[in-house]
Amino acid sequence: MSRNIFILLFLLSMFCGVAEAQQNTIRFLLPEYAGYDYVFVLERGAKRDTVADGTSDAQGRMTVAIPAEYSNYRGVGKLLFPGDKRVLVNMIVNNERDVSLTTPPKISGLDSLVYSNSPENEAINRYTTGQARLFERYMQANSQKEKQDIEAEYTALNTEIARSPLYAARIMEIIRYLTASGSSFVIIPEKLQEEQKRFIAEQLNINDLYTSGFWTTFFQVWYENNLNSEDSLLVSQSRAMLNRTQDPILNRELTQTLINSFSRYGREDLMPQIIANVNIPLKGQAAPELAVGDSSFFPKRSLILFYETGCGNCHYELEELKKNYSRLTENKIRVISIAADVATDVFEYTAGKLPWMDKYCDFRGFDGLNFINYGIVGTPTYILTDDEGFVRGRYARLNELLNY
Repeated sequence: MSRNIFILLFLLSMFCGVAEAQQNTIRFLLPEYAGYDYVFVLERGAKRDTVADGTSDAQGRMTVAIPAEYSNYRGVGKLLFPGDKRVLVNMIVNNERDVSLTTPPKISGLDSLVYSNSPENEAINRYTTGQARLFERYMQANSQKEKQDIEAEYTALNTEIARSPLYAARIMEIIRYLTASGSSFVIIPEKLQEEQKRFIAEQLNINDLYTSGFWTTFFQVWYENNLNSEDSLLVSQSRAMLNRTQDPILNRELTQTLINSFSRYGREDLMPQIIANVNIPLKGQAAPELAVGDSSFFPKRSLILFYETGCGNCHYELEELKKNYSRLTENKIRVISIAADVATDVFEYTAGKLPWMDKYCDFRGFDGLNFINYGIVGTPTYILTDDEGFVRGRYARLNELLNY
């Protein structure tokens, strides 16, 4: 219980004093951060979209205009200060206009932010503060009657959250899953497991999770929660999540995340049961031939990177691969990159900066033969093969391989 409470309080603290805006502007007045360089990002899965940057003025004023292309965004935004990576402001962004945010008089830091024109952030502040206080009071309670009264308050709070249409309420439900806090402070493990199964199967909205900032953490926790469960549960819950994800782009992102999660734990063998139309060469199987123009070859002792120009994470991985290229070649590993680009000039612009020789693209995007044969539904994806051409690993990031 104490460990879960510690994790919960940490996650809740991320949203205490949040601010918000959407479709218009967010005005910050943070005197303590006058003259600071800043960036404002919106969460999208494992990525962040930078939508504004600048430098605060002498009074600590910053104005962030949400671009028109994000007018339908509903999720979490972050104000970051690159010069001080410990400092950030977490916010909900959900079509709220002219939001303002400042620190209270005579209070430094970002622990007690004051904001206006933001029902979403008023709600998340109320939920997080209320839930944290209930946890603390429960742990300090001396009588059974006091604990029962606190339980009743906790039940009422959970009921309010469940009935609320606000995005703030969906964030709280995700946090509750991540911390395994359950519907009660004294919930038994079996009932908690049932609640978590029901949340995955019936309640979780993948669109809301995608923009929550908890995307990667959620799937790590989800898989580890089910390590001792039957394989059929992992399969059924994966299918349930995919079936409820109607947006094609998000469905592809979810598919790639599931593939990466299962590959990380060496359970790629379950993926054909989850995604019938995706062929995924498993660890220990022969890697498919790579088609290059009118010819093909088997990639032996190779590291293959599937990427797409314009994908932020892809460009980060390309830079990491360039930094470690000599290390890989010293170990006689052939580096191969395959792009999902559809325009020749776009491909050539990126490929021209890469130091290795094997740079390919058939300009068919994710419908290209190599992407299909390797079951690539999202980028970046690495495939490692051994001296005999057998698959030895599938990775989303180079450091997963180098630190193995």
